[in-house]
Amino acid sequence: MERRFEITEEIMRNAESYLGLNEKEAIVRTVLPGCVKRIYDYDYEKGEYLTAADDLPTTMPMYGEDTAFKSRVVMGTVLHFYLGLDIGEDLSISPALYDQYAGSHVLNQIERFKANPEFKSKAFDLLADIRDFEKRLNCAVYSLLQMKNDVGGRVLNALGVMMSQEALENVIRATNEAQQGMQAEQQKQDAFIDSLEAGE
Repeated sequence: MERRFEITEEIMRNAESYLGLNEKEAIVRTVLPGCVKRIYDYDYEKGEYLTAADDLPTTMPMYGEDTAFKSRVVMGTVLHFYLGLDIGEDLSISPALYDQYAGSHVLNQIERFKANPEFKSKAFDLLADIRDFEKRLNCAVYSLLQMKNDVGGRVLNALGVMMSQEALENVIRATNEAQQGMQAEQQKQDAFIDSLEAGE
């Protein structure tokens, strides 16, 4: 059985109870793309979700939150930026590492320091700032999902996928030819009117 991680008094003493606004925003911007993933359409005949291999290019993709990635990022942020632990360069820690620390109930351990007079204020501040970081990340994920799942944008993307470069060129060529035909017809009508006026 893997040894349980324990937040010692020394770790709490050296912990950061506040992460600067710019640091929070920088972390959110860095990890945001990974917190959103494509949700594939459900094929009711097969009784399964379409995958990248068999998904039709004409479908309009929907996006959802990648909760596992987001949980790993939040845990990585708590461990690295707040508790000062060396977890490597990647905040999106591995699932195994996440389970190790989450199974040790890191946030509950911090919560229990509220009963210790020396660390009571720091525990309150630390937990409040972690919640502030999570709120910022949640708001950013929500905004990105709203943008990606916008119906108008999805329709335009689907049309772009359906129309190959050749088809697009054909549409442009046909439009130009139609415009030229209309101009030629207008010139004929103008010439005819001019000839009538000249005959008067």
